[in-house]
Amino acid sequence: MKSSSQLFPVEIVSAEIRDHYYQDVYSLKPNKSHDKSVEVALLHLHAKKDASAQKQLLFVHDAFQSHWQWMDDGRTQDVIRKLLQGGYSIWLMDWRSHGSSKKNKRPWLNTLHDMAQYDLTSVLEFIGEKSQQRIDVIAQGYGAQMALVAMPRLVQVRQYYFIDAQSPLPSRLYWIPGVRFWRWLKLMRKNWVLGNGDEPEPASLFRSMLRGGGWLWLFARRELSAEKAYFQSVAAKIVWLCTAGRFESKARRLTRKHSRINRVATEQLLDELYGLITSESI
Repeated sequence: MKSSSQLFPVEIVSAEIRDHYYQDVYSLKPNKSHDKSVEVALLHLHAKKDASAQKQLLFVHDAFQSHWQWMDDGRTQDVIRKLLQGGYSIWLMDWRSHGSSKKNKRPWLNTLHDMAQYDLTSVLEFIGEKSQQRIDVIAQGYGAQMALVAMPRLVQVRQYYFIDAQSPLPSRLYWIPGVRFWRWLKLMRKNWVLGNGDEPEPASLFRSMLRGGGWLWLFARRELSAEKAYFQSVAAKIVWLCTAGRFESKARRLTRKHSRINRVATEQLLDELYGLITSESI
């Protein structure tokens, strides 16, 4: 693989000119995972040929999705178009084995923790190398959880916008006797899980999340209070966009009184996100 990076092998898959922007597609192979076949696709959209001086935005999709989560809907496309016209440089990553990313040989190793530790950190290192700019991250659902897990390593990030974020802390539902065990039994019968998007997820992705949870895990993890203290210390870098009360509760559990939570109706979400990104007060 020819490399356009000093960090690790990166292939330029394509470079095209669209109606009103340039589109470059990269394939990153950081070689940090246990599965050495992992490659991560990264799309770069920019209105000017040289986008290094523009403000950098990375969009991270949810589980069961790909970068098309941000491009396959007319209203979302309109927000992307306005951001490009407003001088923003847009990056869209695909999780390993999702979207334009090549299928890795051992998908049962595709845990959210590994994708946070190895893939997301590498994507941000590469964007930083190309732009020499700090980056804002927009992430939804489990994509936001991935960013939260990796946050201590993401020194390149200036601001986070989390949409209906899943928490890196274990669900309080696991404190109810039998809930965690029942979910584990359901996952044990499956190799793949189908969700509300076009991409199936390996059942191991969710089994790995179930390994932490319940009362015994809570008492065993002495670092839990330190983890909460960390998220409170970086709360100023996070804006939470929540379309339901359960997501607002997860945000408050992490960042407590320091939370910056925007409760927003689903139909107003994109307008709210665009206004926050382009606001000079953030």
